[in-house]
Amino acid sequence: MNIMMNFGEVKSILESLTDLVKKTATLDLQEKIVSLREYIISLKDENISLKEENQTIKLQLEASQDFVLKGGLYWKEGDSVPFCQKCLDGSRKRIRLQVWANSWKCFECDKYYPSAHQAGRVQVFRPGVDKRNSAR
Repeated sequence: MNIMMNFGEVKSILESLTDLVKKTATLDLQEKIVSLREYIISLKDENISLKEENQTIKLQLEASQDFVLKGGLYWKEGDSVPFCQKCLDGSRKRIRLQVWANSWKCFECDKYYPSAHQAGRVQVFRPGVDKRNSAR
């Protein structure tokens, strides 16, 4: 079922109805039809907005899944550059770190991470899904 097509059909029917009502209906009925038309337009706008928001959320979820926390840094499988823990946990931004003075630096939040080769315990974390560490 295509909602956008249905909105178009409803709008077309409503326009035809409006033309008929203009010829025979009272002012009160005409005003109600205009109100109905405005409401349908607002529903269409809201539907578009919700679809855009839904798409944004889907992209964010896909982008933030399956990171591995190792040595205080997030790593994504197959990627040789870590991601900023603060940015990923806080604002859900996937910001790659840069090597800076024998450490890692995030140029988004200016956080430094010690030694680019630091080892640590491996944990799988999925921002937005797992709640641990998400308040930091």
